[in-house]
Amino acid sequence: MTSTILTFILLSSVCFLGSAYTLSIYLARLYFRGQYPFDWRWVALLTEFSKLIVCAVLDFCSYFRYEYASPRIFIFSFLKFGVSSFAYVIDTGIAFIALEFISPSLFQVVGGFRICTSVLLAKSMLGREPTLRSFLVCAAVVAGIALCELDKMLQEDRTVLRDVAGSSQITTLIGSLLGVLFCFISSVADTYNEKLLKTDPCEPLYLQNAKLCEFCFWLMSMVLCEPVNRLSVLQVLPAENDV
Repeated sequence: MTSTILTFILLSSVCFLGSAYTLSIYLARLYFRGQYPFDWRWVALLTEFSKLIVCAVLDFCSYFRYEYASPRIFIFSFLKFGVSSFAYVIDTGIAFIALEFISPSLFQVVGGFRICTSVLLAKSMLGREPTLRSFLVCAAVVAGIALCELDKMLQEDRTVLRDVAGSSQITTLIGSLLGVLFCFISSVADTYNEKLLKTDPCEPLYLQNAKLCEFCFWLMSMVLCEPVNRLSVLQVLPAENDV
């Protein structure tokens, strides 16, 4: 009975931590439509704070199973997660900027390239061989992008499409490139974290996640110290209507 309850709690926490990305996409859509203006940095900050609380509670439950040899080892192990945390903070900003130029559905499809970039980085950093599944995922991502663009063209008026074809292609290209950059940075951070997990497999996973979330929390707090405008980063280019 205790094992079942613990398994349910762990699965619930995993679902909660994984839903932050989808929630950010939904809030960004409302943000850029002007329905609910807010600062996206507060969303990222509150997300990391919530994840930090969950990881800290779970780590406290399992902390008695692990003992550090010295405070110096603990501090060094803690600082190693600063690199990936900084990458995740930059990645969050790139995601919100990309959503100014492309629709959330297209961004989700482009985000599938994260699997492909993860495979390439795993090959170079971890020595893991790519599989046929990786190539199939890459083909599915390309097909998904083509279908999203085709559906968008069918829904728009053709006369309007001729007038804004040039600007629409430019904004789609910029948004797609930002999406690919988002995937690359995310893959670098994920691969780096996996390498850290393999170098110290005895450390609890929740403790490592707590370190990561705490770094992200403080980095986002520093970002909030500098105010930014709600306007588009690249104001010379028109944003799409459905974003």
